[in-house]
Amino acid sequence: AADLKMLFEQARARGHLIMPYTNPTWWCDHPRGPTFVKHGEAPLAKRYFGALLEFVKAPADEQRFTQLTTAIGNLPATTPKARVASWPVLTVLPFLARPDLFMFLRPEPTVGATLRLRFDLHYDPSLNWLTYHQLMTLSTLLLQKLHPHGARDHIDVQSFLSAI
Repeated sequence: AADLKMLFEQARARGHLIMPYTNPTWWCDHPRGPTFVKHGEAPLAKRYFGALLEFVKAPADEQRFTQLTTAIGNLPATTPKARVASWPVLTVLPFLARPDLFMFLRPEPTVGATLRLRFDLHYDPSLNWLTYHQLMTLSTLLLQKLHPHGARDHIDVQSFLSAI
């Protein structure tokens, strides 16, 4: 918690807009729910965080993307309505860890922005490489275009996409 608070403070000090994303369907009634009782947390956490750490080492490639999406797909849902394998779950931690390399995909505002920019995101709600590759292509292009106006990383691109 202290590290996350420090991350937010540093981002704000640098002039970045930090937008909290909360999905209450991730919450469970009891922190030691049926998945924990059945599997414990170590195997799932190791697979997910191992794949996440591999993913953020370098610009995304299809193999590491597939490994991360598989690990996310194996994470348990805390409620029947919860959708773990989603774009926000996949993209938020890489984006926060390495905004110089990764982009956050919030489906509704991002798809709306790409339509206004007339950019084909090839959006599909299921996690897939083509959509992510297109997101990174657009984000990199926008970062280059916005750099002369002070953009430093994909956090600035995210702010731009949210504003248009």
